[in-house]
Amino acid sequence: MNDQGQQTSSRSKIVTTPSSIVDPAEPVQVYVSGALTGVSDLAELKCFYEAIAEACREQGLKPYVPHLHTEPGTDHSPQQVFWTDKTTVLESGLVLAYMGHPSFGVGMEVAYAEEYGIPVIFLYREGTVVSRMPRGIPSLFREIIYVSQDDALAQLHDALVAFLTEHIIPL
Repeated sequence: MNDQGQQTSSRSKIVTTPSSIVDPAEPVQVYVSGALTGVSDLAELKCFYEAIAEACREQGLKPYVPHLHTEPGTDHSPQQVFWTDKTTVLESGLVLAYMGHPSFGVGMEVAYAEEYGIPVIFLYREGTVVSRMPRGIPSLFREIIYVSQDDALAQLHDALVAFLTEHIIPL
C-alpha cells in the first residue's frame, strides 16, 4: 500500500483504485489513445494502434480506435472530434495511451480518464522521455516500456489479463 491507500506492486508499476472496478455486464470498452497529428510515421502508428485494438479484442474487450471514427483530414469539425472523443473516453473502462509522440489530444484524453478514475495504461518505446506529470497520475495502472512492437503487444497481453483480473467484478 502507498501513502494514499492504493495497492502497488514492486514487480511492475501497477496502481489500483477502488473507483476503477467495472461491472462486466457489457464488454469493457477500451479507448486506444495515440498521436494522429504532426507525426511522420502516421501509417505505421495507425497499424500499431490497430494491433493494440486486436490485443484488446483477444481478451474480450471492446476497443475504440479514434482514427477509425474521426480520421484527421475528414470533414469532422474540431467540436465533433472533441465531443466524440471526450464522450468515448468517459464511456470507457480503460484507456490505453501511446506516449511515444507528444500530443495535446492524448494529454487531454489521459486527463479526462484521470479525472473520472478510469484506469490508464501507457505504452512507449524504451528510451522515450515521457513527462513526469502524466506518469504520476493516480489512475495509472501500468506503464509498458518496450523494445519492439512485438514486445509491446506481449506486455500488453499481460497487462490486460491483470486489468481483467483486478478490475472486473465476477458475476
